[in-house]
Amino acid sequence: MLAPREQIDPYLIETKNGQYRKFTKIDADSVAQDMQAAGKDVEVYHKGLLQYRLSGIYQGDLFQQ
Repeated sequence: MLAPREQIDPYLIETKNGQYRKFTKIDADSVAQDMQAAGKDVEVYHKGLLQYRLSGIYQGDLFQQ
């Protein structure tokens, strides 16, 4: 069960294509890192303040056609 404060102030993970909401820092960090690995620029907000910004990492394709 989440603490009442976490239910009120979720973490917002934003990319240029959308916005995602997570209620714990661990979940928000995990989603942000996965998006970064997929090549997307990510910003994470909590209580309306920017916590950190990640630049996308393009890892290339193993099998190029």
